[in-house]
Amino acid sequence: MKKIIPIYKPSFTEKERQYVMDCFDSTWISSKGKYLKKFEESFAQWTKIKYATSTNNGTSWATSTAQGVMRAVAPDNGNTVLAFGTATTSMYASDNNGSSWSDLGAYPVTFANLESCDSAATRTVWICGNTGVHRYKHGVWHNMNNNIATDTVWASNNAISVAVDYENTATVYLGFWATAGGKRTEYIFKSLNANNEDAESVTWNNIRQNLDTCGKVWGMSINPHDDQPYISTDHGNYKLSIPTVNIRRTIN
Repeated sequence: MKKIIPIYKPSFTEKERQYVMDCFDSTWISSKGKYLKKFEESFAQWTKIKYATSTNNGTSWATSTAQGVMRAVAPDNGNTVLAFGTATTSMYASDNNGSSWSDLGAYPVTFANLESCDSAATRTVWICGNTGVHRYKHGVWHNMNNNIATDTVWASNNAISVAVDYENTATVYLGFWATAGGKRTEYIFKSLNANNEDAESVTWNNIRQNLDTCGKVWGMSINPHDDQPYISTDHGNYKLSIPTVNIRRTIN
């Protein structure tokens, strides 16, 4: 029989006492200290991810003063935070966890639905909205709707999701809004050269495959363990099987 450790009866040994007293003597008992860094590094190693960040239980919050909502954190630098304005149409950046912010200028869409950041060094950001998908790199916004057909009825590209493969930032997936009646039948795309400096040279391939001819890709995510993309649509949740092109339904 397995030994049961009830949640209301924690196990404290001499080791736990030693660690607690060590923290107490160091005066670091809350937001910083050597054990916090050790925990984050050990947890990241155990879960086989690059980085991990520990938080408290949500009873206290730090205020960041940007005129926006935090949307994307560069994965290779936990101090870099990007925010998109609510009172303005500007994008802001902070390199010190939100203590101070710099205005990076206006973003080129009216409705910013989802953003993804893949590099703190270049501050490369992908943003979706009513005019399709745009990339911010080296301080410049680029229209990335190359070879993606415009909706013939609405005369627009309503992009609503984007996902960057952080292991290979040349690989990016896009999800669009495809309504019934044949207005758009291609609404999920993949690029293998999305990090090209020349924005016009980036190409997109339709990977709708066996999905319905109309749908909305509300969210996208890439599994860091096997690079498989997952999408959430109004028809259900799916994953793209690699290296095959068949898209399989997952549990809803």
